[in-house]
Order: sequence, then structure tokens, then C-alpha cells
Amino acid sequence: MKAKHFKGIMMVLAGATLWGLSGSAAQYLFEQGAVGAGALVSVRLLASGVILLLYVAVKNSSSHVFRIWKKKSSASSILIFSIFGMLAVQYTFFSSIEGGNAAAAAVLQYLAPFFVLIYIYIKKEASPKLKDVMLAFAALAGVFLLLTGGRPDSLYVPLPSVIWGVLSGAALAFYTVYARALIQAFGALTVTGWGMLIGGLGISVVFPPFQFDPSAIGIGEGMAVLFVVLCGTALAFALYIGSLSYLSPKVTSCLSCAEPLAAVLSSAVWLDVPFNAVQGAGTIMIIMTVIWLSLSREGKTKTDITDFESPF
Repeated sequence: MKAKHFKGIMMVLAGATLWGLSGSAAQYLFEQGAVGAGALVSVRLLASGVILLLYVAVKNSSSHVFRIWKKKSSASSILIFSIFGMLAVQYTFFSSIEGGNAAAAAVLQYLAPFFVLIYIYIKKEASPKLKDVMLAFAALAGVFLLLTGGRPDSLYVPLPSVIWGVLSGAALAFYTVYARALIQAFGALTVTGWGMLIGGLGISVVFPPFQFDPSAIGIGEGMAVLFVVLCGTALAFALYIGSLSYLSPKVTSCLSCAEPLAAVLSSAVWLDVPFNAVQGAGTIMIIMTVIWLSLSREGKTKTDITDFESPF
């Protein structure tokens, strides 16, 4: 294996793992009563947005950062992406964690490529292929096992968490499709940085940042907040985007399965979240169907789900 290829693999695995661990860190904060989902999202988006834009400015120039605002079309597009893409996917994801756990939220969000696939078929006015239908049913079977542990009369994950998780997957599908043109024109870090900053300003109107409970904030909680903002967002995304210099989007999208796996393992080990063998089988089914779907659509349209990028 070439050194650069290996470096790319390590970068994308590290980035995806940090995304998954940040979900567990957020769950820890919610369980301690230190902060709610809205306030944490506002802090995360504002801080990470500033960090990413400063990084782009230092690496390139300040004019490079503000290019996106020179045309009305791109300015309106980044506003739409920021609110209905970045903010929507962040808030729904963390609300799913707050109502349930990081493991289930991460796995449910990983269904996003199937929402993109539905969009592609609707846009083309085409009938779904049998293979895609079978993969979708396999993924749904995996969701059933994950949420019920194989028992139809029980629900291991609270219903509100399930709803938020599915909405998170749908929001991520919109994020993936809508952001493509912006990213191609202005770069992933610039688009993501503005998306986070604007999204953070938007949610701050409803959930002002730093609405933390001082009595519930200790060293551990403070470190968890810093991890979510710095390592689980800014650093993770920089690693993921950097890996694209050495790997194809197809490879990075498949390796990003480390995100839900990291969330599942860290939730079970660190937070003692019950996770039985049946739920584990369901998780593996979901991840494998998404990878199979990605690999089977080589060379498809510009809205190909294999260019799937996580916003975390």
C-alpha cells in the first residue's frame, strides 16, 4: 500500500471516529444535565464555523473566504444551505441523541444515502431498480432489529429519538445534494464554515449559546464540550476533507462507516448503553447495505450518493 494512500485511510478513519465519539460526548453532557441540544448546537456551530473560516483565511486569503457573497445566487444558496441543511441536520441529530442515545442516532442518520436515492429516482421519474429496492428493505430490516432488538412488542430506542433520527437522515440527504454545487465552486471548508456560522447565528435566536447549568459543569463536562466543538467538528471535518487529496470520494464515503461504529462502541463501553447482539446485527446490516449501495453506483450521476459527506 502506498504511503499516501495509507495516510488518506488513516485521516478519514480518524475523522469519522471523532464524529462518532462527539455524539457520545454530547450524550454524556445531556445525561449530566449540563446543557440541552439547542444550546450545544449553537455553541458547536458558532465556534466551529469561526475556526474553519479562520483556517481557510490563513491558508488562502480573506478575499477567498468572502467570494461566496459576491453573487446574489451563491449568497442565497449558502443561506438556504445553512438553515435547511447544516442547522437542520445538526439540530435533528443532537435532538435524537438527547431523546435516546448516540449509537441509534448515528446509525439512523446513516440512512441518508437512501433518501438521496429516492430523490434521484423522483427527479428522473424512473422506476426503482430491484437491487435498490432489496437493499432498502435490508436496511429497513436492520433498523427494525436496531430499534426493537428483534422483539416487535418492544422499542429499545424512544420513539421521539427515532423520529428525530429519521429526520436527521432526511436533512443530511438534502445537505448532501444541495451543497454539491457550492462545494465545487467555493470549496468544502469554506461552505461548511459559513454554513456552521450562519446556522449557529440562526439557532442562537431560539437557543442562545452558553445556556449551561453551572452546577452540572465540571472538568469532565468542560472537556466534553471542547471535544465536541474542536475535535468532533473542526478537526474531524478537516481530516475528512484532507483525505480526499489521497483517496476517491467513493473510498472515503465507505470508510466513513467508522462514525456509527465509533458511536455504538463508545456508547456501550463509556456510557453503558444496552446494546445486544440482535441490535448489533441490525447495525451491521444498515452499514453494509449503505456500503454496497455506494459501491454499486460507480460512475453514476453528479448527485451520486457515493460522494456522501458527513456534516460532523
